Amino acid sequence: WDKDNHDLVKVDGASLQDDIPPRPVMSTFYEPVKGGCCGMSEGGHQSLLDAWEKGWHDMGWETRILTEEDAKKHRDFWTVEEKLKALGIGEYNRRCY
Repeated sequence: WDKDNHDLVKVDGASLQDDIPPRPVMSTFYEPVKGGCCGMSEGGHQSLLDAWEKGWHDMGWETRILTEEDAKKHRDFWTVEEKLKALGIGEYNRRCY
């Protein structure tokens, strides 16, 4: 035990943390809809997202929740967005693409 660094150390001085492989990452996309949608409140959506995150964490995964801001970083975002708008696809359903 290294009391200065608050870390467990092996005899050779390396951290025991070095032996732990990185956890895999599970990602999902979520963008809240003001007032909720699909028969679920905003709080209901958040509860579902919390359960999703807990389930993956409990199985040893890290989680990443991507948002529209993340999607906008993709080079084709605006092209796809405009095509879907031209087809009359509503805001919520465009988020599914």
